[in-house]
Amino acid sequence: LDDDDDDDGMSIPEGEKAFTYEKRWVGPKKGVVGHVCLNESFQRMALKDEYRSMEGHTTRHQPMVVPPRDWVAPDDGGYRALRVDLMRMHGCEAQKEALKLADLTTVYSGLNVLGSVPWVINKFTLDAARRCWEEGISLGDIPSRTDFEVPPLPERPEGKEKGRAYTEEEKEAFKVEYREWWHGMLRHYRFHQKNMDLNSLRCSAMLKLNQAEKFKNFERIYFPYNVDF
Repeated sequence: LDDDDDDDGMSIPEGEKAFTYEKRWVGPKKGVVGHVCLNESFQRMALKDEYRSMEGHTTRHQPMVVPPRDWVAPDDGGYRALRVDLMRMHGCEAQKEALKLADLTTVYSGLNVLGSVPWVINKFTLDAARRCWEEGISLGDIPSRTDFEVPPLPERPEGKEKGRAYTEEEKEAFKVEYREWWHGMLRHYRFHQKNMDLNSLRCSAMLKLNQAEKFKNFERIYFPYNVDF
């Protein structure tokens, strides 16, 4: 990412990577798990920009302002300009062959009825949701804009010395110290995960608000439906 200093706080330190890969301890059951992490400066910029600069790259399949085409084949229906499959199968040839051999009349009918239902954006609800977001009011699906305070990561207690005889009191003290360290580490990662979840919810909320803002003046909008695998 290049440095782009300006007066509105929309800047990223020069040379920083947009994404990094980190390994984090998530608990005794899962152990260490790899995460792809978004640069925090970039994330704050996108949030301040309300993701408008990335709108063309994030939501390709948007609502339609005309009714979608009826489904008549596994690869024929839905959007008028974009090619979509009846079933999201990620290129599985076995599933493609199964669809070709199956009687999908009832599935087509159901999806076509759903796709023909017109929707309209409720401007009053949209204004209320937008106001909640702008004023930092956490309500319904509008997440908080303030991160949780993450407790500091505690230092791991020193291990027992090999060959040394410990008294029962020392053993018990070591157990207490280790238990406190363990719980402190869990608290740190738990709040860190909560902030990561908040970032995800903020992205989702902003994309939804932007989509609603984009289509609020249309008398009717339509959603082309397909099915999951």
